[in-house]
Amino acid sequence: MNGEFQREHSKYEAALSCLFHNQPAKFPLSVSDRDVCKKSFVGADLHDIQVPVDFPVDSGTPGAVERKVVPYGDFLSLVLVEKKERLYVKDWHIDQSDVIQVQVPVQFEDDWLNWYWQHIRRDLDSSESKCIDDYSFAYIGAKHSFTGVHHDVCYSYSWSMNVAGTKRWTLWPPEDNKMLFSCKSGELVKDARRNKYESSAYPDLDVTDSRVTIVQRAQEVVFVPSGWYHMVENITATQEDADVEGVGDTEGVEEDGLTISLNRNWFNAINLQEVVRFVLREWRQVRICVIFEELCL
Repeated sequence: MNGEFQREHSKYEAALSCLFHNQPAKFPLSVSDRDVCKKSFVGADLHDIQVPVDFPVDSGTPGAVERKVVPYGDFLSLVLVEKKERLYVKDWHIDQSDVIQVQVPVQFEDDWLNWYWQHIRRDLDSSESKCIDDYSFAYIGAKHSFTGVHHDVCYSYSWSMNVAGTKRWTLWPPEDNKMLFSCKSGELVKDARRNKYESSAYPDLDVTDSRVTIVQRAQEVVFVPSGWYHMVENITATQEDADVEGVGDTEGVEEDGLTISLNRNWFNAINLQEVVRFVLREWRQVRICVIFEELCL
Protein backbone atom coordinates (compact mmCIF):
# COMPACT_ATOMS: atom_id res chain seq x y z
CA MET A 1 0.00 0.00 0.00
CA ASN A 2 1.75 3.18 -1.18
CA GLY A 3 1.80 6.48 0.69
CA GLU A 4 -0.57 8.30 -1.70
CA PHE A 5 -3.19 5.57 -1.39
CA GLN A 6 -2.91 5.63 2.40
CA ARG A 7 -3.40 9.41 2.47
CA GLU A 8 -6.44 9.21 0.17
CA HIS A 9 -7.94 6.38 2.20
CA SER A 10 -7.44 8.29 5.44
CA LYS A 11 -9.09 11.38 3.93
CA TYR A 12 -12.03 9.29 2.70
CA GLU A 13 -12.51 7.71 6.14
CA ALA A 14 -12.44 11.15 7.80
CA ALA A 15 -15.04 12.48 5.34
CA LEU A 16 -17.23 9.42 5.82
CA SER A 17 -17.26 10.02 9.56
CA CYS A 18 -18.43 13.62 9.00
CA LEU A 19 -21.21 12.40 6.68
CA PHE A 20 -22.45 9.82 9.17
CA HIS A 21 -22.33 12.25 12.11
CA ASN A 22 -23.63 15.19 10.02
CA GLN A 23 -20.80 17.48 11.08
CA PRO A 24 -19.09 20.24 9.04
CA ALA A 25 -15.45 19.83 8.10
CA LYS A 26 -12.61 21.25 6.01
CA PHE A 27 -10.21 19.11 3.97
CA PRO A 28 -7.10 19.89 1.90
CA LEU A 29 -7.43 19.05 -1.78
CA SER A 30 -5.44 16.19 -3.23
CA VAL A 31 -2.94 17.00 -5.96
CA SER A 32 -5.20 15.11 -8.39
CA ASP A 33 -8.14 17.40 -7.49
CA ARG A 34 -6.25 20.64 -8.27
CA ASP A 35 -6.67 20.61 -12.04
CA VAL A 36 -8.83 23.76 -12.09
CA CYS A 37 -6.85 26.91 -11.33
CA LYS A 38 -7.65 30.62 -11.20
CA LYS A 39 -6.24 31.16 -14.70
CA SER A 40 -9.08 29.02 -16.07
CA PHE A 41 -11.59 31.59 -14.80
CA VAL A 42 -9.93 34.72 -16.19
CA GLY A 43 -9.12 33.39 -19.66
CA ALA A 44 -10.84 34.60 -22.82
CA ASP A 45 -12.62 31.25 -23.38
CA LEU A 46 -15.30 32.19 -20.84
CA HIS A 47 -15.73 35.91 -21.56
CA ASP A 48 -18.78 35.63 -23.84
CA ILE A 49 -20.71 33.22 -21.61
CA GLN A 50 -23.79 34.74 -19.98
CA VAL A 51 -23.64 34.41 -16.18
CA PRO A 52 -26.00 35.37 -13.32
CA VAL A 53 -24.53 38.23 -11.25
CA ASP A 54 -25.87 39.76 -8.04
CA PHE A 55 -25.37 43.54 -8.08
CA PRO A 56 -25.73 45.47 -4.79
CA VAL A 57 -28.56 48.00 -4.78
CA ASP A 58 -29.18 50.96 -2.51
CA SER A 59 -32.77 50.22 -1.48
CA GLY A 60 -32.56 50.87 2.25
CA THR A 61 -32.53 47.13 2.92
CA PRO A 62 -29.12 45.86 4.10
CA GLY A 63 -27.60 43.39 1.68
CA ALA A 64 -30.19 44.02 -1.05
CA VAL A 65 -29.12 42.84 -4.52
CA GLU A 66 -30.48 42.75 -8.04
CA ARG A 67 -29.66 39.73 -10.19
CA LYS A 68 -28.74 40.36 -13.82
CA VAL A 69 -27.45 38.06 -16.55
CA VAL A 70 -24.36 39.59 -18.17
CA PRO A 71 -21.34 38.40 -20.18
CA TYR A 72 -18.73 36.96 -17.85
CA GLY A 73 -16.10 39.22 -19.41
CA ASP A 74 -18.13 42.28 -18.35
CA PHE A 75 -18.18 41.01 -14.77
CA LEU A 76 -14.40 40.53 -14.79
CA SER A 77 -13.91 44.03 -16.17
CA LEU A 78 -16.06 45.55 -13.42
CA VAL A 79 -14.17 43.70 -10.69
CA LEU A 80 -10.58 43.58 -11.97
CA VAL A 81 -10.40 46.87 -13.89
CA GLU A 82 -12.98 49.16 -12.27
CA LYS A 83 -12.43 47.58 -8.82
CA LYS A 84 -16.15 47.25 -8.07
CA GLU A 85 -16.93 45.49 -4.80
CA ARG A 86 -19.68 43.10 -3.61
CA LEU A 87 -20.54 41.83 -7.12
CA TYR A 88 -21.14 38.10 -7.04
CA VAL A 89 -21.53 35.48 -9.77
CA LYS A 90 -23.89 32.92 -8.22
CA ASP A 91 -25.44 29.64 -9.34
CA TRP A 92 -23.46 29.49 -12.57
CA HIS A 93 -23.92 25.97 -14.01
CA ILE A 94 -20.24 25.64 -14.76
CA ASP A 95 -20.40 22.03 -15.98
CA GLN A 96 -22.57 23.20 -18.87
CA SER A 97 -19.98 25.73 -20.06
CA ASP A 98 -18.12 23.02 -22.05
CA VAL A 99 -14.93 24.84 -21.03
CA ILE A 100 -14.36 23.86 -17.41
CA GLN A 101 -15.26 20.47 -15.98
CA VAL A 102 -15.49 20.08 -12.21
CA GLN A 103 -13.22 17.45 -10.67
CA VAL A 104 -15.23 16.00 -7.77
CA PRO A 105 -13.12 15.29 -4.66
CA VAL A 106 -12.92 11.56 -4.06
CA GLN A 107 -14.65 11.92 -0.67
CA PHE A 108 -17.85 13.15 -2.32
CA GLU A 109 -18.09 11.05 -5.48
CA ASP A 110 -21.09 9.06 -4.21
CA ASP A 111 -23.50 11.71 -5.50
CA TRP A 112 -26.96 10.46 -6.47
CA LEU A 113 -28.45 13.88 -7.29
CA ASN A 114 -26.03 15.02 -10.00
CA TRP A 115 -25.66 11.48 -11.34
CA TYR A 116 -29.40 11.56 -12.09
CA TRP A 117 -29.18 14.85 -13.98
CA GLN A 118 -26.02 13.97 -15.86
CA HIS A 119 -27.02 10.45 -16.88
CA ILE A 120 -30.64 9.40 -16.35
CA ARG A 121 -32.42 12.68 -17.10
CA ARG A 122 -30.33 13.43 -20.17
CA ASP A 123 -31.04 9.96 -21.55
CA LEU A 124 -34.79 10.47 -21.05
CA ASP A 125 -34.71 13.37 -23.47
CA SER A 126 -32.84 12.21 -26.55
CA SER A 127 -33.07 15.69 -28.07
CA GLU A 128 -30.60 17.02 -25.52
CA SER A 129 -26.94 16.56 -26.39
CA LYS A 130 -25.79 17.34 -22.86
CA CYS A 131 -27.06 17.62 -19.30
CA ILE A 132 -30.01 20.05 -19.17
CA ASP A 133 -29.65 20.84 -15.48
CA ASP A 134 -27.62 19.90 -12.41
CA TYR A 135 -26.67 21.07 -8.94
CA SER A 136 -23.07 21.89 -9.80
CA PHE A 137 -22.19 25.58 -9.62
CA ALA A 138 -19.40 28.12 -9.71
CA TYR A 139 -19.43 31.11 -7.32
CA ILE A 140 -17.11 34.01 -8.11
CA GLY A 141 -17.21 36.92 -5.70
CA ALA A 142 -15.63 40.35 -5.62
CA LYS A 143 -14.27 41.87 -2.44
CA HIS A 144 -16.86 41.98 0.38
CA SER A 145 -19.39 39.78 -1.46
CA PHE A 146 -21.58 37.78 0.88
CA THR A 147 -24.26 35.08 0.99
CA GLY A 148 -26.77 35.48 3.80
CA VAL A 149 -28.07 32.82 6.18
CA HIS A 150 -29.74 29.88 4.41
CA HIS A 151 -29.83 26.10 4.30
CA ASP A 152 -29.01 24.08 1.20
CA VAL A 153 -31.71 22.92 -1.19
CA CYS A 154 -33.89 20.13 0.22
CA TYR A 155 -31.55 19.74 3.20
CA SER A 156 -28.96 18.19 0.89
CA TYR A 157 -25.28 17.97 1.63
CA SER A 158 -22.99 20.42 -0.13
CA TRP A 159 -19.29 20.78 -0.71
CA SER A 160 -17.38 23.88 -1.76
CA MET A 161 -13.89 23.81 -3.29
CA ASN A 162 -11.91 27.05 -3.19
CA VAL A 163 -9.97 27.67 -6.39
CA ALA A 164 -8.75 31.13 -5.33
CA GLY A 165 -9.27 33.54 -2.47
CA THR A 166 -10.49 32.97 1.08
CA LYS A 167 -13.96 32.48 2.53
CA ARG A 168 -15.27 32.60 6.05
CA TRP A 169 -18.10 30.17 6.75
CA THR A 170 -20.45 30.46 9.72
CA LEU A 171 -22.70 27.47 10.40
CA TRP A 172 -25.37 26.53 12.95
CA PRO A 173 -26.36 22.96 13.91
CA PRO A 174 -29.97 21.90 13.13
CA GLU A 175 -30.96 21.71 16.80
CA ASP A 176 -30.36 25.47 17.08
CA ASN A 177 -32.21 26.55 13.94
CA LYS A 178 -34.96 28.18 15.98
CA MET A 179 -32.65 30.95 17.22
CA LEU A 180 -32.16 32.13 13.63
CA PHE A 181 -35.81 33.13 13.31
CA SER A 182 -37.17 36.37 14.73
CA CYS A 183 -39.21 36.05 17.91
CA LYS A 184 -41.23 39.02 16.64
CA SER A 185 -41.95 38.23 12.98
CA GLY A 186 -40.69 34.69 12.46
CA GLU A 187 -38.37 35.97 9.72
CA LEU A 188 -35.04 34.24 9.13
CA VAL A 189 -32.08 36.45 10.00
CA LYS A 190 -30.32 37.52 6.79
CA ASP A 191 -27.01 38.64 8.24
CA ALA A 192 -25.97 37.06 11.53
CA ARG A 193 -22.61 38.80 11.76
CA ARG A 194 -22.10 40.60 15.05
CA ASN A 195 -23.97 43.92 15.26
CA LYS A 196 -25.69 43.27 11.91
CA TYR A 197 -29.06 42.18 13.28
CA GLU A 198 -31.64 43.37 15.82
CA SER A 199 -30.67 41.73 19.10
CA SER A 200 -34.17 41.99 20.58
CA ALA A 201 -35.58 40.02 17.63
CA TYR A 202 -32.88 37.34 17.81
CA PRO A 203 -31.98 37.23 21.53
CA ASP A 204 -30.55 33.71 21.55
CA LEU A 205 -27.96 34.61 18.92
CA ASP A 206 -26.30 36.78 21.56
CA VAL A 207 -26.72 34.38 24.47
CA THR A 208 -26.60 30.74 23.38
CA ASP A 209 -25.06 31.06 19.97
CA SER A 210 -23.47 27.78 18.89
CA ARG A 211 -22.10 28.99 15.58
CA VAL A 212 -19.20 27.12 14.01
CA THR A 213 -16.68 29.23 12.04
CA ILE A 214 -14.44 27.86 9.29
CA VAL A 215 -11.86 29.92 7.39
CA GLN A 216 -11.34 28.31 3.97
CA ARG A 217 -8.32 29.13 1.85
CA ALA A 218 -7.48 28.23 -1.73
CA GLN A 219 -7.07 24.50 -2.41
CA GLU A 220 -9.34 23.53 0.48
CA VAL A 221 -12.82 22.03 0.39
CA VAL A 222 -15.57 22.57 2.98
CA PHE A 223 -18.29 20.01 3.66
CA VAL A 224 -21.70 21.39 4.75
CA PRO A 225 -23.98 18.81 6.41
CA SER A 226 -27.74 18.40 5.97
CA GLY A 227 -29.91 20.99 7.67
CA TRP A 228 -27.09 23.28 8.82
CA TYR A 229 -27.97 26.92 8.20
CA HIS A 230 -24.91 28.90 7.12
CA MET A 231 -23.65 32.19 5.71
CA VAL A 232 -20.51 32.80 3.68
CA GLU A 233 -18.23 35.83 3.34
CA ASN A 234 -15.54 36.40 0.71
CA ILE A 235 -12.69 37.88 2.73
CA THR A 236 -10.73 40.85 1.43
CA ALA A 237 -7.09 41.24 0.51
CA THR A 238 -5.28 43.67 2.80
CA GLN A 239 -3.62 42.68 6.04
CA GLU A 240 -5.83 45.21 7.85
CA ASP A 241 -8.95 43.56 6.47
CA ALA A 242 -7.60 40.13 7.30
CA ASP A 243 -7.05 41.19 10.91
CA VAL A 244 -10.61 42.50 11.14
CA GLU A 245 -12.00 39.31 9.60
CA GLY A 246 -10.08 37.10 12.00
CA VAL A 247 -7.97 35.41 9.34
CA GLY A 248 -4.64 36.34 10.89
CA ASP A 249 -2.60 36.73 7.70
CA THR A 250 -3.20 37.33 4.02
CA GLU A 251 -1.70 34.10 2.71
CA GLY A 252 -4.18 32.64 0.24
CA VAL A 253 -6.20 35.87 -0.01
CA GLU A 254 -6.26 37.15 -3.59
CA GLU A 255 -4.92 40.68 -4.03
CA ASP A 256 -7.65 41.55 -6.53
CA GLY A 257 -10.30 40.34 -4.13
CA LEU A 258 -11.61 37.68 -6.53
CA THR A 259 -12.75 34.58 -4.65
CA ILE A 260 -13.56 31.55 -6.83
CA SER A 261 -15.22 28.36 -5.67
CA LEU A 262 -16.81 25.26 -7.18
CA ASN A 263 -19.83 23.87 -5.35
CA ARG A 264 -22.25 20.97 -5.48
CA ASN A 265 -25.44 20.06 -3.69
CA TRP A 266 -25.82 16.31 -3.38
CA PHE A 267 -27.25 13.42 -1.42
CA ASN A 268 -26.73 9.69 -1.11
CA ALA A 269 -27.85 6.81 1.11
CA ILE A 270 -26.51 8.47 4.25
CA ASN A 271 -28.67 11.61 4.18
CA LEU A 272 -31.50 10.48 1.89
CA GLN A 273 -33.89 10.08 4.81
CA GLU A 274 -33.26 13.69 5.90
CA VAL A 275 -33.93 14.92 2.35
CA VAL A 276 -37.19 12.95 2.14
CA ARG A 277 -38.33 14.33 5.49
CA PHE A 278 -37.69 17.87 4.33
CA VAL A 279 -39.58 17.38 1.05
CA LEU A 280 -42.54 15.88 2.92
CA ARG A 281 -42.60 18.81 5.38
CA GLU A 282 -42.61 21.26 2.48
CA TRP A 283 -45.34 19.30 0.68
CA ARG A 284 -47.54 19.38 3.79
CA GLN A 285 -47.09 23.15 4.08
CA VAL A 286 -48.09 23.64 0.45
CA ARG A 287 -51.07 21.33 0.88
CA ILE A 288 -52.25 23.27 3.95
CA CYS A 289 -52.01 26.55 2.02
CA VAL A 290 -53.98 25.12 -0.90
CA ILE A 291 -56.72 23.78 1.37
CA PHE A 292 -56.93 27.10 3.23
CA GLU A 293 -57.21 29.01 -0.05
CA GLU A 294 -59.98 26.70 -1.25
CA LEU A 295 -61.91 27.20 2.01
CA CYS A 296 -61.66 30.95 1.63
CA LEU A 297 -63.16 30.95 -1.87
